[in-house]
Amino acid sequence: SALRILAFEEGSEATAAVVEGELVTGTFARALVIDGFIATAEDMPGVGYMAWMGRLPMLLHPAPKRALVICFGTGQTASALLDEGPERLDVVELNPAVLAMAPHFASNHGVLDDPRVHAVRMDGRAWLRRTLRRYDVVTHARIPPHFAGVNALYSREFYEIVASRLAPGGVVAQWVPFHLLPPFHAASIAATFQSVFPDAILW
Repeated sequence: SALRILAFEEGSEATAAVVEGELVTGTFARALVIDGFIATAEDMPGVGYMAWMGRLPMLLHPAPKRALVICFGTGQTASALLDEGPERLDVVELNPAVLAMAPHFASNHGVLDDPRVHAVRMDGRAWLRRTLRRYDVVTHARIPPHFAGVNALYSREFYEIVASRLAPGGVVAQWVPFHLLPPFHAASIAATFQSVFPDAILW
């Protein structure tokens, strides 16, 4: 069936759109499309992990007060994380169109309007290099590393920057798109993450 375009913006970083329709056979859903790639969606099979990317690291920390989400997407991760009660949540997103399109996704429950949430339009690495804040929880679920500019967010250097911004006892969660990567690349990402965070758990 035909897709309906609800929002579209051609920006300097990427082209972004919100579309809805039968994205999977028999399933009507709404999706965020970045440069022609369905980056994330709601009401589709297999997207439940996004909420757990917010909830799980918060539940693993004994008293999380300050949290950071890198890459906003539809906002489901940020919303789930906020449900666990941090005092402050910073959301860092490179593409301002993604933040502007947040109201099209009911699944984020208007998370950007919450006074505890502070949205920053910046590259995640740049933010971590510049901020003096320390976080109890950092979670990031970005598009696969074969997209231009994204591979740096899967590097040892990036993980070391994240580690330097963790408060004592801090927890980091990262989504790995195993279904979109050759096994060698997926294993390499997991091994690189573990080289910086040796007590990592793979779920």
